[in-house]
Amino acid sequence: VGISLSLSHKPGGLLDKLLVSLSALTSAPSWITGIVLIIVFAHKLRILPFPRVIELDASNFSLSMLPVVARQMVLPMIAIFLSGIFQSYFTWRTFFLIFSAEDYVELAKAKGLPSRTVERRYILRPTLPYVLTSFAIMMISLWQGAIALELVFLWPGIGTIFISAIRSSNIEMMLGVTVTF
Repeated sequence: VGISLSLSHKPGGLLDKLLVSLSALTSAPSWITGIVLIIVFAHKLRILPFPRVIELDASNFSLSMLPVVARQMVLPMIAIFLSGIFQSYFTWRTFFLIFSAEDYVELAKAKGLPSRTVERRYILRPTLPYVLTSFAIMMISLWQGAIALELVFLWPGIGTIFISAIRSSNIEMMLGVTVTF
């Protein structure tokens, strides 16, 4: 939110143009971003490992497994981050630009109120419902994309359970996962 608010002060600046451009590029779902990241970082650059199944058993878990799990989590976390963050910046920046042009904001500036007070009281406060709603929608869409993302990165989770329920025609499990989403 802070970055978006600072971007709304200088619309058309270099960083603003960069983030606006990235918002269009990252409109793909997280699983598509994940596939691209696997191709770039695992296949071409060989910096990060290819996705593989890691058997995590709570009874046999040791701290020596932590680096392996952490390396396997880098690409999925980057995919989740990239698939939603730049669109949020763009959306929140737009809200701040719209509300900063309101008459009551201009009146507060004309009264000589400090810019931080104007931002907090007259820009952030009225945009807070929109920001919270768009954040909640972003979190829901990222969570829903987790099914495909788990399949791409071979992580056992709710996506694997859902796919196995579909394959075995387990109506109760399919319905439970669908209602949860």
